[in-house]
Amino acid sequence: MGTQGNRSHPVRFGTMGWNHKDWVGPFYSDPRPGRGWLSHYCKQFSVVEVQIPFPQGYKKELLEAWSRNTPLGFLFCFRFPWNTGKEALLNGKETLFQAMDRFLPIEGDLGPFVLPIGEGGGVDRDTLPGLLCSFLKSWNRRYSSHFRLGLELASPHLWRKDVLDVMREAKVGMVINDVPWTPDPDMILDRQDLLTGGFSYIRLVGHPRELPGGGGPYRKALLDRTWKLKGWANWIRRAAWKMEVFALAANTFAGFAPFTSRELYRLLLNEDGV
Repeated sequence: MGTQGNRSHPVRFGTMGWNHKDWVGPFYSDPRPGRGWLSHYCKQFSVVEVQIPFPQGYKKELLEAWSRNTPLGFLFCFRFPWNTGKEALLNGKETLFQAMDRFLPIEGDLGPFVLPIGEGGGVDRDTLPGLLCSFLKSWNRRYSSHFRLGLELASPHLWRKDVLDVMREAKVGMVINDVPWTPDPDMILDRQDLLTGGFSYIRLVGHPRELPGGGGPYRKALLDRTWKLKGWANWIRRAAWKMEVFALAANTFAGFAPFTSRELYRLLLNEDGV
């Protein structure tokens, strides 16, 4: 699922993962996980976010199998675990780069990599610009012709001009999480400074505590998020005039990730008059 509508850059919609047992029935007809699930998913969406088991990573054979069994144009976005970015900034990047090298054979099937950057242990709002500058120079020397990178900054108070300037100079994208402690989309609609790279990446994450009963099973929408999705549709509409946009939904956002992505897609098309 993707669209351009009345804009110059594509928008891709998908979910965080596809291998969810709760989706059997409302999304998958076959209860047996396997290639059939991924094949069906690709008919519905144009991108998926996958968590990387770090540091062991994925075997080359598995990555190549995923690539073979998905249609041309479908993209995988891989996200590193939470502490990976901080470890790379403070303790060296070689372990991270060794994991990255495994993706080179399928580079044509990849969307942006997502690298979370948290605080603590020597990483804070004052030290982050310098640490990032050094790391991103090394990243670009090694991977700028192969991969795209997005940084998921843990807290909005890291969305500072000096940090964003480093990202913009390195042509690295900004990954924005919709979680309880980040601003609503309407509050950042005019923050064009957050468009730092050649793409914008939105993660509709939410939190289980916001869902009735604490979330799960994730088989249907449990919470009406229309007002917030309209805000993100407005954000996407503005961003897509400048760059490609990725919008990925988690089950914890409203209870059923496929519904969330489809609803955001519908709202964007309706506003575009498509």
